[in-house]
Amino acid sequence: MYEDVKRYLNEYQVLQGKEIRKRREIQQARDDQTSVELAMDGMPHGTVRKSLADYAAEIDELEAELREIIAAKFEARRRITWDIEQIPDLKERDLLHRKYIGGESWSQLEKSTGYSRRSVFRLFKAAIEKLALNGTVWH
Repeated sequence: MYEDVKRYLNEYQVLQGKEIRKRREIQQARDDQTSVELAMDGMPHGTVRKSLADYAAEIDELEAELREIIAAKFEARRRITWDIEQIPDLKERDLLHRKYIGGESWSQLEKSTGYSRRSVFRLFKAAIEKLALNGTVWH
């Protein structure tokens, strides 16, 4: 059950990664369409790998996928933030927010909170248990 809670909480970060990859894919498609190569004569020559219509259709499709990812990401952030806010303990809420919304690593959590590694894990475990018992993450 705890793994399910952690997987749910990690959904925002997963979507964040998908957004970054999709933005790179769009940039690569743009770069591919407008790349310049040197021919044997030493002069730059543009390379056109697709027709302009095909390129525009590909960019439109990639941008539509990006919009869907962004919408899902913001919805996940809203749900996860709401669920985290239901935890009564401020330290536990802060820790989960930093980890799952802010994307901080364990070592960053130690530094940013000033807690020992043991305290970070203890607070994290307590917060995850509360979310699992609360059952709010299953909507």
